[in-house]
Amino acid sequence: MQNLPLIFQLNGSLVDGRYLPGQVVLPQALRLATALIFCPAAIAAGTLTLTLEVAGIATSAQVELSPDTVYPVTLPLDLPIASNQSIRWRASFTGDPLTAPEQLMAFIYWGPDEGVLPPVLGLRWVNGNELFRLFELDLAAGTWSDISGGLSSGRVSVDTTNGLSISIGLQEALRVRSSVVSAPAFFENRQPPPEDPRLEWLVNSVVVAQLTAAGLWVGGPIRTAALPAPTANQIAYWNQFFLRDATQPVAVLGADGLTVLGLQEGLS
Repeated sequence: MQNLPLIFQLNGSLVDGRYLPGQVVLPQALRLATALIFCPAAIAAGTLTLTLEVAGIATSAQVELSPDTVYPVTLPLDLPIASNQSIRWRASFTGDPLTAPEQLMAFIYWGPDEGVLPPVLGLRWVNGNELFRLFELDLAAGTWSDISGGLSSGRVSVDTTNGLSISIGLQEALRVRSSVVSAPAFFENRQPPPEDPRLEWLVNSVVVAQLTAAGLWVGGPIRTAALPAPTANQIAYWNQFFLRDATQPVAVLGADGLTVLGLQEGLS
């Protein structure tokens, strides 16, 4: 079962001008895996820097939020925490204090201290009253696993024999091949109509994208750029999917959007 995240919420001025409200002390040892930062209103000017403190000591976990920041921001942590240590966010703002953001949420996902916590990445089917996971990524083998017990039949198929191809019913809806990601259409920062049958891309319990017969709906921006280089069999880095053509990553899909080498609307 997924642990509930630790939540730090700013709704007003910073505490003493230096900290997000809230300080968490948990009785058992654990490991902080990753953080998601949301800011409902864009910062007008200046930079807000958040630094995670453990037991009053600043860690290397730091994020800078500026007017150009795209939300949510994902921050890998992998920090072991001893029992009864305090956890909180220190904040500093370079702009006029009167223009500092007054609303912000930071979620920290955690688990037992058993080394690096791999994310759970999968595909979930949603259609009317139907809601169930169909596929998960085997991070060690770099393959997709059908965990549906036959429920995927007639709904979704995933083919990795020549790059990656995902079909909704009998209609191909996504293709990754020859350094290009293709779909009938791409929708940036949008949600599909709720009545449309869809395949949700999940990082743990967070929906980062949705695939319908009409195309790929991404919760964040879509950009064309060079990709981070994963290790040999790595198809996911923390909260991101690496979409591959054979062994080469062609796109990275996560909570901060979709980054691709090449993009093509239409499947032929």
